[in-house]
Amino acid sequence: MFVSKRKITKRKVAVAVLLAAGVVVGVGLVAYLMEDKDAARVLRLDGRGRLVAWSPDGKTLAVVTINEPVFYGRTRSAIQLWDAEKGHMRVRLPGLAFRQVVFSPDGRTIAAPVTEDPQRDRPIFEDVLKLWDAKTLGLKQTLGLGGLHHLACVAFSPDGKLVAAGDPSNKSVELWNPETGSLERALDTGEAQPWSVAFSPDGKSLVVGGQIGSPPQTVDVSGQVQLWDVQTWTLKNV
Repeated sequence: MFVSKRKITKRKVAVAVLLAAGVVVGVGLVAYLMEDKDAARVLRLDGRGRLVAWSPDGKTLAVVTINEPVFYGRTRSAIQLWDAEKGHMRVRLPGLAFRQVVFSPDGRTIAAPVTEDPQRDRPIFEDVLKLWDAKTLGLKQTLGLGGLHHLACVAFSPDGKLVAAGDPSNKSVELWNPETGSLERALDTGEAQPWSVAFSPDGKSLVVGGQIGSPPQTVDVSGQVQLWDVQTWTLKNV
């Protein structure tokens, strides 16, 4: 069957858009286009592909996979780091539930909100923010211990000096120093539950995507986007 160049181009764009949005193509597969080849490469995973992120140099692909379900709707998952050029997995990090994965701007660190297994002194599920070495997946920092969190999203500032994590349950965004592990600031997002965070390319603004209302407790669910000034940490007028 003849396929026009226009249709091929559209398919390439569609795959690129899916990856940019953090959507994995297929069940147990990740598909992406090589820059120097006119074909897609498929990585076969040992679980269901959920989230993806490119390293800044484009040489490593981080993939969050989901395996068997566990207690209270949680699922066992893993972070896999793939060599994008050779198409093989370099290292794998198992865990209870990874909600997102991002690279630091210099590509040396990856961060992910993760649900910790209950311990004897903490008999509940607890979310923390963990930072690992991007080559070895050796643990560098565990942020957010000692408090009840439900961390849903994470983002590095462009200079790598801050890492932001959204906590929908507490309606706040926490800002951490990734080197020292200290909590620099917590932003009160009011009625909005922060489900996404992102810094502007110049690092002067932090945007927070929030949800107001939680079904089935309420049917009145709406969205809100907040734009924060990083210098003063006040809301901007938009």
